Amino acid sequence: MKKKIVVWLTAAACVFALTACGAEGNTAADSKAASEASETGSASSAASAVSEASSAVSEASAVSASSAEESSSASSETSAASEAAAQELVYTEEEEALLAIPLVDGGVSASDCVELCDYSNVDIHDAYTAPTDSDVQQFIDSQIVPVETGDKNALVADGDTANIDYVGKIDGEAFEGGTGNGYDLVIGSGTFIDGFEDGVIGMKAGEVKDITVKFPDDYWNEDMAGKDAVFTVTLNSIKTMPEFNDEWVAKYSQTEETTVEGYRKYVKDLLEENARQMALEAEQMELLQYIVDNSTVTQIPSSYVKDAEADFDAANEAQAQSYGMTLTELLEAADLTQEYYDHEKAIATRESAKNILIREAIWEKEGMSEDGEEYKQAIAELEESSGMTIEMLEAQYGEDMIKNYAKVYSTMLKVIKYANIVPAEEASETSASSAG
Repeated sequence: MKKKIVVWLTAAACVFALTACGAEGNTAADSKAASEASETGSASSAASAVSEASSAVSEASAVSASSAEESSSASSETSAASEAAAQELVYTEEEEALLAIPLVDGGVSASDCVELCDYSNVDIHDAYTAPTDSDVQQFIDSQIVPVETGDKNALVADGDTANIDYVGKIDGEAFEGGTGNGYDLVIGSGTFIDGFEDGVIGMKAGEVKDITVKFPDDYWNEDMAGKDAVFTVTLNSIKTMPEFNDEWVAKYSQTEETTVEGYRKYVKDLLEENARQMALEAEQMELLQYIVDNSTVTQIPSSYVKDAEADFDAANEAQAQSYGMTLTELLEAADLTQEYYDHEKAIATRESAKNILIREAIWEKEGMSEDGEEYKQAIAELEESSGMTIEMLEAQYGEDMIKNYAKVYSTMLKVIKYANIVPAEEASETSASSAG
């Protein structure tokens, strides 16, 4: 199994994030089944599989009432997979080779520890894809959002966004999950129980109206299934979707453009710039992967591993705290053992130390410094993209982190100059993507 490049911005190879937490959603406003005017949704989660970079990342996904059974089954399968993974503590040949690299005390440079491969004239796939007219329109569509109408006599129509307060009652008693305030309901979205949105159509801002609906006979909550409910709805405001024209561009685009034509060109230029930057990053990572796969680390300073272990633990403890747990509690909730955690920690931190050494060996081989062209370019681009001076960035994130980032990025800027960027179909078998 080929290890993927580990991001070099921190000493730790990755964040071993494992979660198992629950959350309740607003019952009247999740998905159609989840919110058919009054549902208590749930968010199920479990530890995800460990990635090839030796990390595990959690995902919490909202589950509607109609899919609760399916979600429960999927959650059980994921939990079972986690339990199985927790018992699988056997190292692969590659992992054993990684752990077999001897640790040494200080007094050695990165160049003393790494035998770098020849990374000149390596074929790298051209990753650039020009944005299409469809991409431009999709971006524009994402920027057009409903705006509150200034017409006090406007009535809610299909497609409008109605901001409402509501209280739902069954047999005169308010029920759990049936109350909401300041909720933006898109008419026609099918978000609420059948008949609710139809009842909102035609209302005017400030109007209060009782809307009677009936829960389906097969509704997931048996206490509510088949029963009539009365929702007292207050319409706070109406938002309508504005037309994309010169007026919208001048008023809402947040650019200096004043015409549709000018804004389309602005968006296309923006997307092209983003696409080129993403392509450059992909090409850099492909070459760096080639270097990692084809270089040899003969020894690792023990301080590199200790630093990586400290960062690894700190990152995971912070992750646990974000869920109000200790790391031990988080592991237990994710059905993972301490032995499994230690297993992954050993691999991830050695991988991190190895990759950092390779990056520093490149830095030394190329004679790079903070006065070098690439380093200054990295700082300039960081300032431009963040809108902050280097002093402000160092004050916010710490001098060491900013310098480390600049060293990482400047190294990438340096090595990519040696590559041959070729169309994907012309890349040879000796290209970076086929190496390793």
